Amino acid sequence: MFTDGMGLMLSQAVLSGLLIGAVYSLMALGLTLTFGVMHVINIAHGAMLMLGAYTSFWLFHLLGLNPILSIVFSAPAMFALGALLEKCIIERIVENIETTSLLVTFGISVCIVNLALWLWTADFKAIPYLTGSWLAGGLVFPKSRMVGAGLALLFTVIVFFFLRISRLGKAIRATAGDHDLASTCGINVRRIYLITFGLASAMGAAAGALASIMFAIYPEMGETYLMRSFTVIVLGGMGSVLGAMVGGILLGVIEGVGSLYLSGEGGGAIHYIILLLVLLLRPAGLSGSFGQHSD
Repeated sequence: MFTDGMGLMLSQAVLSGLLIGAVYSLMALGLTLTFGVMHVINIAHGAMLMLGAYTSFWLFHLLGLNPILSIVFSAPAMFALGALLEKCIIERIVENIETTSLLVTFGISVCIVNLALWLWTADFKAIPYLTGSWLAGGLVFPKSRMVGAGLALLFTVIVFFFLRISRLGKAIRATAGDHDLASTCGINVRRIYLITFGLASAMGAAAGALASIMFAIYPEMGETYLMRSFTVIVLGGMGSVLGAMVGGILLGVIEGVGSLYLSGEGGGAIHYIILLLVLLLRPAGLSGSFGQHSD
């Protein structure tokens, strides 16, 4: 009986980890894209997730718009905001040392988060969408998390194949490999930088919209996802698209299983422990850099 009960608990923990891991993958994909292509450590990426979540919240409560459909509005809006930030600010420091981009994007993040606190206060908000769960084989399948994870996985796969198959995606990958060579081949590198930053911001917004139907919404929510995203890209390999996809799922499962044995602060520290171990034992992560691999 004990063994069966523990097996069921372990299966539920793995399931929960897989569901949240899909959102981690989508979030980390945008972060690793800006680093792989532009060598920019984008601390403001978490703020884009937060803005995407609030866009879904307000469109749902003010207009009754389905929070899934709100991605049609939030993703293009964050693409435009990301492109504007790249053109006005990031362009001035791109290809500079990573610490410069870290400090600049940290400042952008602080401004956006404080603006959100001023506009919407620090109160937690939620979207009552797809409440309840499905039950199967003794496992609980939360409806909102199932839908959110499924869409996150779909968006991640779409971006992956966009980068591999489309002409623009190939230009982005070529720029990541060697921007000087890409420029010699006729690729407008500055335009690629702008599109990349906008695309990453749109992915952050989409991840935020999906997170909004799964978890609470508040101005500082992006920080939580940002730290996990850094763990994902270090685990999967800095700048690796495929690594971000695999690393997100892996981190989610490790957190899910770890929550069975660690609680409170211990459970919340799992991703910090993983980050430290990977940096110490395998700094290159599970795969190489974006520019060095065909992913």
